Amino acid sequence: MTDHGVSHFLRMPLTSVAFSGCSQITDDGLSHFSGMPLTSVAFSGCWQITDDGLSHFHGMPLTSVAFSGCWQITDDGLSHFSRMPLTSVDFSGCEKITNGGRFLLV
Repeated sequence: MTDHGVSHFLRMPLTSVAFSGCSQITDDGLSHFSGMPLTSVAFSGCWQITDDGLSHFHGMPLTSVAFSGCWQITDDGLSHFSRMPLTSVDFSGCEKITNGGRFLLV
């Protein structure tokens, strides 16, 4: 899957997306999900995703996020998920996220 491929989901009434292991998805691809009523996203192993890409999820009613192995994500990226009703998170393998950054999620 690529950023262009993700654009085909733009007008679908999705509440959950999972594109784990899609190493060609970048921050630009995540922009296609902006404004959707997503409650669950999984982009584990999509290593080109950065903090900037996570901004496209700001304000969504997310309850579950999985970005394990997305090693470019830092504490700054977690701020986009603050005040969301999260019940499940997975940032394993995101070595730039500190314990302090995890407090942004509570």
